[in-house]
Amino acid sequence: MGILRTLLAISVLIAHSGSIFGIRLYDGNTAVILFFVISGFYMQLISKKYINTKYNWMDFYFSRLLRIYPYYIIVLLSTFIIPIILNFSYKDFGLTSYIVNNYHNLSFISVIFIIFSNLFILGMEWSFIFSIGSSGTEFIFNPMQGIPLWMFFPVGQAWSISLELLFYGLFPLLVKLKTKNLFILLFCIYILHFIIILYIPEIYNSGTHRFFLTALRFFLMGMLSCRLYSFITENKEQKFFILKIFVILLLLHLFFYALGFQEIYVILFALFIPFLFHWTKKSSIDNYIGEYSFYIYIWHIFVLYTFRIYIEKGGAIIVLLFTIVLSYFTIKYISPYFESVRIKFGSRK
Repeated sequence: MGILRTLLAISVLIAHSGSIFGIRLYDGNTAVILFFVISGFYMQLISKKYINTKYNWMDFYFSRLLRIYPYYIIVLLSTFIIPIILNFSYKDFGLTSYIVNNYHNLSFISVIFIIFSNLFILGMEWSFIFSIGSSGTEFIFNPMQGIPLWMFFPVGQAWSISLELLFYGLFPLLVKLKTKNLFILLFCIYILHFIIILYIPEIYNSGTHRFFLTALRFFLMGMLSCRLYSFITENKEQKFFILKIFVILLLLHLFFYALGFQEIYVILFALFIPFLFHWTKKSSIDNYIGEYSFYIYIWHIFVLYTFRIYIEKGGAIIVLLFTIVLSYFTIKYISPYFESVRIKFGSRK
């Protein structure tokens, strides 16, 4: 599923920078939601490594952090270093201009929250649900009123990573649930989702995919999707029948995506990815391309706003190319160090 993951990351890039030759893939919000589903799939897949083995869940947490946090910090630091290197003002840089011009309007509590979330990622998703009142001391249940809280996060796309970290925190408990109980939990989350639609429209308008308790449904879909994978591996002799199911699910997914029926096309996505994984898991090309997905996602806003210093509009293809180049250097020269630390930590037992 590596190519699919990278296409989803490029979808987010296109959503922020504009179409490439008139082409758009998934919209940005949908791409992130489908990432959550894939994340649940992979976490369920690797869970066997941490159950009744020499590894424990602290190893799991450490491994996840090493795959995410160092690169986030590198991008965050780059945001404040690039104006110095290229000799332009923080006030002119899209990722820092709002901070420089509005930090004096913040209360002490707001400053603490912003600093904490910028340093540790956690809580960043709330910046898309709340804003700060004009007094600087109150939080408003609307991200577009008052002082937009999300503007104080230079690596703002990491809000989805904050949710991922929360999913990982619950995962050791979730993975112990029987499939029946996972379905019951998913059903309860859907009830909560509809309650929010009816009674807390502020959260719904900001996107329930940004609210942890309701976004968890997508992660659970991924876990259940992975449990379906065993059916495919146990019925290898029925390849043609399985292929037909995959094609039907994929076409239905794209059909309902075109109609805008989110819950239906996400469920269909969760149903067809086990088939896709089964056919691509041994592909070295697919795995290599998939490596770029996270790095494209984490770097693209930085590249976009650096590019915007010189060209105000357009240039999405240039943003994509520079993001890919930056991702390549990250994979080639930075990632091996953290991977060696992760492997060393894992092999210490």
